[in-house]
Amino acid sequence: MIKKERPICIYFVDNMTKPPFISIIVTVLNGEKTLHHFLQSVATQSYLHYELIIIEGGSTDKTLDLLAQNANVVTQLKQIKGVKIYAALNEGIKMATGDWLYFIGCDDSLYTPYVLEQIAPLLNHQKYDYISGAVINQPSGKKFWPRPHTQWLFHSLHHQATFYHRTVFDRFTYDEKYIIASDYELTLNLFLKRYRLKTVPTIIANFNETGFSGKNPDLAWAECEAIRIKLYGMFIGTLLNKLVRTALWIMYTFRQMGHTTGASFTTPLMHE
Repeated sequence: MIKKERPICIYFVDNMTKPPFISIIVTVLNGEKTLHHFLQSVATQSYLHYELIIIEGGSTDKTLDLLAQNANVVTQLKQIKGVKIYAALNEGIKMATGDWLYFIGCDDSLYTPYVLEQIAPLLNHQKYDYISGAVINQPSGKKFWPRPHTQWLFHSLHHQATFYHRTVFDRFTYDEKYIIASDYELTLNLFLKRYRLKTVPTIIANFNETGFSGKNPDLAWAECEAIRIKLYGMFIGTLLNKLVRTALWIMYTFRQMGHTTGASFTTPLMHE
């Protein structure tokens, strides 16, 4: 069992009357290899005002045993056999009681024990609808920083680095027909509807780039293109998809030139 021994967050005791409450929502299916590490990254958070909601999809490994052993870490657990990822996230949204919602995979982890404490002061400002930081892709170690100036075109905010105010989900939910990119549709919708974004230079999570989305880039690409056409319309969406393809080809060419000559080429869209 993971022991929850967390220091009191002095900042909020001294300076805030009502700390923002955060709902951490996770889906898991056969996650025995990574679940313990994830739960530990949550249980050791210095910030106390959160709940952990887990939607379990009918695991056949030792996932349920691990959850039972660490029941002190999990606030709410719901089992829905065969549930797909975005249907599970939508269920988690219904269960959430927090002021802010945060989504992460069971094969990911919060970056440090102080991540929630670092981000919480911003969550108390009513002028933001969603707040996005960075992740570190694992095992490559590359950082993915938010790039709001390209949000209209690229998937430039990372799901595991973004906190959403609960009022966002009064209007939007995840489209369950998508397998990988429904979170991209959410953030693009928020951009187009002019919801208020704040980006922060804070690393929020370690992201497992060897998971399902990392292993299926063609599917992710196809879903992102379909989402642009859906939200922009056929004519503009098709033009934007061509623009994305061209931009990525140029970036790839620059990278290859850099590898050949030893020069360093960077663009605003490259990972560090």
